[in-house]
Amino acid sequence: AELHYMLIAKQAEAVVEAGAIPKLGALFVSTNEAAKKSAIRTLEEIACGPARAHTTAVIHEMAALLSGTNSKCKDEAATVIRDVCANQQMNNEEGHQAIIAGGVV
Repeated sequence: AELHYMLIAKQAEAVVEAGAIPKLGALFVSTNEAAKKSAIRTLEEIACGPARAHTTAVIHEMAALLSGTNSKCKDEAATVIRDVCANQQMNNEEGHQAIIAGGVV
């Protein structure tokens, strides 16, 4: 389990550094349901990992999608936000602050 956690943390760092968070969000308009589910899960894993800056980045991007005009991605963005907020790893002051910093109050 610890190795899995370390791998996810390294993958999350690579995804964030590559600027791929918006690209994952762009998959929400795909007609490929597997791609959408994979994007949602990946974003949730990045947001709930050890780096709270990643949490803030994911929440910020999802909040932007929620306030945008493309109604096709609002449900998925809301799902990511809801699942991140409900994740036990986020149930602490640091997690709450990272979510708030992302623009969701």
